[in-house]
Amino acid sequence: TALSVFLTGLLANWIGWRWAAEIIALGPLTGFLLFAFSVKPGKLWSPDEKAMTAFWDLRPAIRNRSAVGYMLGYAVHCWGLFGFRSWLVAFLFFSLSLQPEVSYKFGLQNIATLIILAGVPASILGNEGALRWGRRRVINTIMLISGLLGIVIGFSAGLPFMIVVGLCFVYCIFVMLDSGSLAAGMVSAARAHERGRTMAVYSFLGFCMAFLAPLAVGGVLDIVGNGIVGWGFAFASLGLVEITGPVWLRLFPSGVET
Repeated sequence: TALSVFLTGLLANWIGWRWAAEIIALGPLTGFLLFAFSVKPGKLWSPDEKAMTAFWDLRPAIRNRSAVGYMLGYAVHCWGLFGFRSWLVAFLFFSLSLQPEVSYKFGLQNIATLIILAGVPASILGNEGALRWGRRRVINTIMLISGLLGIVIGFSAGLPFMIVVGLCFVYCIFVMLDSGSLAAGMVSAARAHERGRTMAVYSFLGFCMAFLAPLAVGGVLDIVGNGIVGWGFAFASLGLVEITGPVWLRLFPSGVET
């Protein structure tokens, strides 16, 4: 993800942003070709009518209340994460435009790349912390903090640029801290014979929200305007949703703390 931001900025300087976007969009096609030609098909069961009916029936996974809590937690996590990532470069550009006296030659896409990379160790360390202090307790704390950061970070655009960059680093770290913990929690909550369909629902909900969040941020900017207040409300729309994560985990508790 960080590399895509870096390459988009690099290619845009050479061939323009439209062609840069076209080239980066080849990523999913490349993934499809790698899967199609690298993964050998296997026969997991006899494709009789009963087996296929069970394969498409997602209701057992949805009835698992503990897993549903992690599914919904992951959904609001993706809302905050992908909404922020998608608009990060534009937000940094807006913040810098408020300070024309500041000369900054490092490249905003390079700053965004480093900010996104900070999320990699954050996800790993977050899950390690969850193993030590309790998964749901840690996830709840992280979601509350990242949600509050999301509510206020857009309003910080007028602050000195390095402070804005620092806040973006902190926000990216917190919004990623619970990523590994949510996935591990879902796997532990899923019944052994339902893990595939449970992961399917988990991923579907998460990436539906990942698709909708950037649209929501853009919609808020269209309605409120491209100013500090507009960016404040746009990013607040991410934080307000993410801060509901502990509610979903509480409404769908696990039998034991994991």
